Order: sequence, then structure tokens, then C-alpha cells
Amino acid sequence: MKHTSKISVFLLVLSILFSCKNDTKVDGEAKMKSVNTEVSKEKKDSPSNSDLEKIKETLINKTPLTDEQLVRAFPKELMGFPLDEVNAIPGMSQVYGQFNDGKIALSVVDAAGNKNPAAMTFLSFYDYVPPSNEKSKLIKIERDGFKTISDYKYNETEMQLLLDNRFMVNLRAKAMTPDELWEAFDIESLKKYRELNR
Repeated sequence: MKHTSKISVFLLVLSILFSCKNDTKVDGEAKMKSVNTEVSKEKKDSPSNSDLEKIKETLINKTPLTDEQLVRAFPKELMGFPLDEVNAIPGMSQVYGQFNDGKIALSVVDAAGNKNPAAMTFLSFYDYVPPSNEKSKLIKIERDGFKTISDYKYNETEMQLLLDNRFMVNLRAKAMTPDELWEAFDIESLKKYRELNR
């Protein structure tokens, strides 16, 4: 009889162990399924390779704006401050200007043609933004239909966005958070570039 009760206890302990092991397996499978769902969702939200290829193909077939056109389309005022100075960077299809005694800076790069990978780099980087650290907070967010990447550090924000799948816009402002910068920035100030996107 003692022998039978020992076997019964052993079988009971064994069944409990197997039951726990199966629960752990099911729980692990559920967690993996959840992680895979999140990864799939992230992939859906980011541009696919075919979308990137379409943008790239469209840009290659466009003629980049001249330095003169880039400078002429540059806003004369930004966030209520007049333009301090503006310069085209020769051979780069890029124009750079400052406002409010250099506290606000704006750069526009024309990614048209086959020499400038700015748009592809931005879209690929948008797909994976590295994690923030103590010195720098990177924020990837869609604002009013525009994909933006903001780097907020030392009470200064640098924000990038792609305008009309062609123009890489880099906006920097001191003493402003990304939200404050976006709130103060009017995308209509870049309308001349949008008109030139033919």
C-alpha cells in the first residue's frame, strides 16, 4: 500500500510539472505571437522596398533645381522672423539659411536626379530610428501627414522631414521642444518648393 501511495504522489507531482511546462510553453508562444504582431505592425507602418523604389525611380527622372531656383524659393520669413542670410551649397542641390540672429536655421535639399540620395536615406532611417540616450532624444512621429524625425538635445531641436517625396527639409531652433517647433513652423512657408516640384 505504501508503494502504491508513493507512486500516486510521484504521478501527481509529475502531472503538475508537465502541466506547468505546457502552460509556460503556451505563455511563451503567446508572447512570441504578440512580438511578431508588433513587428508586423511596425513593418506595415513603414514604407516598403517597392514604395522606396517607386520614389527613387520618380526622383531619378526629375531634373534637380538650380542653385538660383533653390535660393529664390527659400522663405524670406520663418516663424515671424526675417531671413538673416541664405546660401546655396555648390554642387549639392542644397540651400541653407538662418533667421532670428541664427537661432533658427533651415536647410532644403533637392533629392531629384541620381546624385542625391537624401530622400532614400531619410525614408530608410525613418524605418529604424535608434533609441534615445541621456544626451539626445530622438522622436519619430507623423505630424499633419508629414513623417518627421526630431533630435532634441541641450534645449535645441533639429527636425527633418521629406516634403512631397522630393525635398529634404532640416529645421533647427534653439530653446524649443519638437512640439513647440512644429507648432511655430508653417509648412506653407515652403510652398514655392512645392510649386517647383513638377
